[in-house]
Amino acid sequence: MRKHALLAFVPFLIVLSASAQIPTTRMPYMPTEFKMPSVGSWSQYWSISTEEGDTVVFKYSLTGKEKCGKTDCYWYEFQTTEGKQTNMVKMLVSGDPDEPGHLKRLIIKSGDEPAVELPVGTSHGAGTPPSRVRESNEAEVVSEEENLFTVGKETITTPAGKIKCTHLRIKNQEGQTDLWTNEAIPFFGIAKLVQAGMTMEITGYGESGAKTSISEEPEKMPKPGIGR
Repeated sequence: MRKHALLAFVPFLIVLSASAQIPTTRMPYMPTEFKMPSVGSWSQYWSISTEEGDTVVFKYSLTGKEKCGKTDCYWYEFQTTEGKQTNMVKMLVSGDPDEPGHLKRLIIKSGDEPAVELPVGTSHGAGTPPSRVRESNEAEVVSEEENLFTVGKETITTPAGKIKCTHLRIKNQEGQTDLWTNEAIPFFGIAKLVQAGMTMEITGYGESGAKTSISEEPEKMPKPGIGR
């Protein structure tokens, strides 16, 4: 399990262009370890805010592989759809995108806007792994291993069908999170997650068929202070 604050959604910045305004979107922060699947793998979820009633559909995909020097790198993509708005993030990574140094390239696209490549390692979210850009009032990071309980083995019914799962429960000062896991589900192994204010379920997954959502050549955003 990861050691981090249990947040249902973590805001991250989508920069539309070098001169555009910077709106905020949301992506889920998974409380399980990231595992690199085979190229072509994908998993799709829906989540609903039980307080606001907002529904978000999001999809993880591994769409390609290439060399970064002598290291194998992978094109890892994340797409969210909320209402009529679709945002796409495409990352070239050498491992878990949340780990420092693994992010090599970062390309974003919002709806029909042109794709933009952000410089890696800049501040204010540009070039930073999305789940590392937090709200300022983020809860204190806790060790989940100290608060993790195995409830038991269960078969649950999801939009993706019936799935045999291990039911886990995490308790901390922020409340309780229940998650149902199965290692066959790519990336995070999560079939369902329930915590205060939010429910998330898998709607589909597979080990093949994933295709890139950003095929155009992106515009390159200069690093801050360069070209001005």
